[in-house]
Amino acid sequence: MSKKIQRNELIVISEWPEEPITFEEFCQISGVPAEVVEELMGFGIIEPVASSQKRKPATALQFHYKQLQRLQTALRLQHDLELNAAGIALVLDLLEEIETLRKRVEFLEKYF
Repeated sequence: MSKKIQRNELIVISEWPEEPITFEEFCQISGVPAEVVEELMGFGIIEPVASSQKRKPATALQFHYKQLQRLQTALRLQHDLELNAAGIALVLDLLEEIETLRKRVEFLEKYF
């Protein structure tokens, strides 16, 4: 990522609403400029809701609230560890894999 974004505020959402939010709302809630959000999308760090249209303009995209948490983690990785976008994408994918494996282990321990 070419720009460093500093955010001191913590986005806390106790329950994730089902309804997606617009691109503009996503940028407003996160406090991250549209260009940075688009750059992060290009690296697969944050992903919009799947659409039947292949190529939508960024402003027509929608996001699940869960992507706000992913964005916040990405910004912390960039700020705290000075990772580039490729490194951030890798770490986020590995963190998701760890969470999936933890859930599997928890299930197996509970039922077997």
